[in-house]
Amino acid sequence: MEENTIQEDSELIELKNKLEEYEDDLKRIQAEFENFQKRTEKEKNELLKYASHKLVVKLINVKENLDRALENKYNNDELLNGLGLIKKEFDKILEDEEVSYIEVLNKKYDPFIHEVIEKIISDEDDMIIEEIQKGYYYKDKIIKHPKVKISEGNKNE
Repeated sequence: MEENTIQEDSELIELKNKLEEYEDDLKRIQAEFENFQKRTEKEKNELLKYASHKLVVKLINVKENLDRALENKYNNDELLNGLGLIKKEFDKILEDEEVSYIEVLNKKYDPFIHEVIEKIISDEDDMIIEEIQKGYYYKDKIIKHPKVKISEGNKNE
């Protein structure tokens, strides 16, 4: 009987030691996970803080080229040539950033895309007949709605 008690005490001590070992492992894993979360949050904030770094550098280059073009303000040919090159550079930046122009002329009016400025009576109904202000997509989202004039069918007929 005493031998069973000693064996049970030994097993109980062994189980308690294993339990303590598991608790220590759990605390260590929990601390590592909390550190991982903090590190990940810090990295995410850092990434967001400097996310537009490349775009800003490109815009600085455009600004510097504009400054150089304006130095030729008394030479119209060079000024216009410089401004044309800057526009091409700017268009390339927008293309690289996945900004695209929304084609509107001679398209059917879509209230989810177009902002109507004026309706003009015409034979056709809901066709865009003039673009007042351009609109743009950024990737697949409209970031600026085009302002348009649309035709409105003759209501007297």
